[in-house]
Amino acid sequence: MMNRLLLLFVILLSFSCSKPEDPISGGPGSETTNGIVAQIFDSKGKPASKAGVALRRVDFSPDSASIFKDAIMPDEYTDSLGFITIDSILDGSYRITIEQDGEMLSREIDFKDSLDLGKVHLRKTGSFNGSIALPTKHKFGWVGIYGLDILVKTDSLGNFSLPELPASDDSMSLYIRSDSFDDTLREKTIFIEPETEVNEFKGIVLQDFDKTSYDYWYITPDTVGAVLKSPSSFSEGIVYDDTRKSNVFHASYEMGLGWSWVVIGTSIEHGPLNFSQLDSISFWAKGNGLIRVQLENWTVLSELEGSNLKTYTPYKLLTEDTWEHIVIKPENFCEINDVYTKCDSWETTKGSVQQIHFFLNSGTDIYLDDITLYGIRF
Repeated sequence: MMNRLLLLFVILLSFSCSKPEDPISGGPGSETTNGIVAQIFDSKGKPASKAGVALRRVDFSPDSASIFKDAIMPDEYTDSLGFITIDSILDGSYRITIEQDGEMLSREIDFKDSLDLGKVHLRKTGSFNGSIALPTKHKFGWVGIYGLDILVKTDSLGNFSLPELPASDDSMSLYIRSDSFDDTLREKTIFIEPETEVNEFKGIVLQDFDKTSYDYWYITPDTVGAVLKSPSSFSEGIVYDDTRKSNVFHASYEMGLGWSWVVIGTSIEHGPLNFSQLDSISFWAKGNGLIRVQLENWTVLSELEGSNLKTYTPYKLLTEDTWEHIVIKPENFCEINDVYTKCDSWETTKGSVQQIHFFLNSGTDIYLDDITLYGIRF
């Protein structure tokens, strides 16, 4: 009987000395080993129960096979008091992101041995919208944020939307990749504030032949042997196109010699401008000849002095029956000053651009629409 009473006393004593289950030894502020600890609160200061937590390397990007429109796919969840412990982490740089009921927070961290983040407060999300000029060979692009799980597709025109991004304690790095996911088309540092909408990468519509003025636009034969058949004035070349569902520009011409040209272009009203920040020139075209884009800083005086600047792209053969979206990047212009071809380098020309020209060679017809500049502001 005494042995049974002694055993019962030992069991009761062991229960009275045990502690309630604590997911974080000592809670935030205590020493930890081999892990990250934190206590998460919502924007009203209440413990964020069952908040999702994701930890990714800072350069992480998901595989293009899995489209995921949310910022994170949680790996861990907080307990009823908002505590979280993430164990067995290798030393390195990470982005930790927490989400609960539409509120988020994301930050970069450097981990070595252990890290106590203390009390972390979630905030309302923000959004990021933009547009990029896609290279002709790509039908769409992939858009994501390094260190997050989100990955969305642009539309065929390069427009995209990231509707719910975490308010970040630091900047985040956005990337845009080609449809094959092999090439990085653009990277940009962004900062998301709670309940704000950021619109970036928006291009300047230089000419859409619908709403934009064409007062400073012209078309003219540039050499002997080139004959402009129509239009007799620039405005007469603006016609409605059933495929584009908008007005476009159309011209007919003849080339008597192989080195003859017709030029369509504009002189910038408040130019010359600095094009150093140019990301790309985008336009739609179809025809049966060759086309190149040429940037110049030409004046009558510079022509007489031989000091006018010009840089241009290689000629591109157009398709007669199909509209093609053409994107010109700075690297497509001349790389060096070439006296023989009279082409100045992009580096020489970019700081002072007065004219934007489309040079036509061979063929008889050209159609143009939606000429857009990305990366610079007028």
